[in-house]
Amino acid sequence: MAIRTPRELGFVLIPSYGIAGVFALTLPLALAFSAARQGNLASLFVATCMAYLVLYECLHLSYPLPPDGRIGRSRVVARLRRHHGAHHRPSSMRQWNFNVASPLWDRVRGTYYRGDAADATTRDERSRSALERLER
Repeated sequence: MAIRTPRELGFVLIPSYGIAGVFALTLPLALAFSAARQGNLASLFVATCMAYLVLYECLHLSYPLPPDGRIGRSRVVARLRRHHGAHHRPSSMRQWNFNVASPLWDRVRGTYYRGDAADATTRDERSRSALERLER
């Protein structure tokens, strides 16, 4: 997953029109909150959405940076990099680790997995066969 040239940043980062699009998508609900005299809620909603997007971009950019660099040596980044790596494994990417920025929602939904892809597939097959035995 390491970035080899600056040109590869386009594969990692959301384009500027995508960020503007997310902002535009938040506006109707923010305007509805404002119309209901909830201006603080409208501001908080837009600020939270945009802050999450910035956090996502910063974290998603930190994963392919060199692991021996200042950011790459961070324990938090190293842990999230492993989570992100599992997210991109073809054998498990449709079953585990959907949230790239933080594993929190994966833990809530039961889709968090930190082992290797082979273990994830084996674990899924065990769950499926246990479910089949229960259905019989």
